[in-house]
Amino acid sequence: LEEIAAFDVAHVDFLLPHHNWNSPPPRPSGDPVAYGKWYWQVYQAWVSDRYPGLSVRFLQNIVSQLAGGSSTFEAMTLHPCTLITIATDGSMEGVDCLKSTASGIQRMCIDVGMASFDDAIRHRLVGVRQSGENQLSATCRSCDLKTVCAGGYFPHRWSGSRQFDNPSVYCEDLAWLIHRVHGDLRSRLKEKKDPALQVSNG
Repeated sequence: LEEIAAFDVAHVDFLLPHHNWNSPPPRPSGDPVAYGKWYWQVYQAWVSDRYPGLSVRFLQNIVSQLAGGSSTFEAMTLHPCTLITIATDGSMEGVDCLKSTASGIQRMCIDVGMASFDDAIRHRLVGVRQSGENQLSATCRSCDLKTVCAGGYFPHRWSGSRQFDNPSVYCEDLAWLIHRVHGDLRSRLKEKKDPALQVSNG
């Protein structure tokens, strides 16, 4: 973050590698929440006031939804998906990152010459992502973080046996991170509301 912020950029993002249950991510030192801990370090740097005005989209999305706001992008949200990929030959596809799951899974077998975007929305690859909480696995629907994590990114849920009817392969990382961000926000809000702290800090 420090290296990137040195270029005086306004927006930056750090994306999870495209793995899924058929191709799980490597786990440094066998740590089940290694990616969550890495993001937590970025979060702590981001909120340290060293980078005023810098937006970190992945983290901003979590903070916004924890605060009751809306999602800032389509990777972790229950809001309807608002994008469709058009390949260079005119064919319509689900989000291009679906290519990381299984060969050809992103194809909808329709193109801009024979179908409308309304047709594309009705395709199961797009339609499921318009269905809010119903798109989630049973595990995610019963989770208290479902409105923030939203099952994680759609391609990261894939398995050959259950397709997208799974939590994210990064489920433990995301839960670990979200709980800590939530705790940090509560702590900051408590400090802001505490009159004694306001006097001592003033």
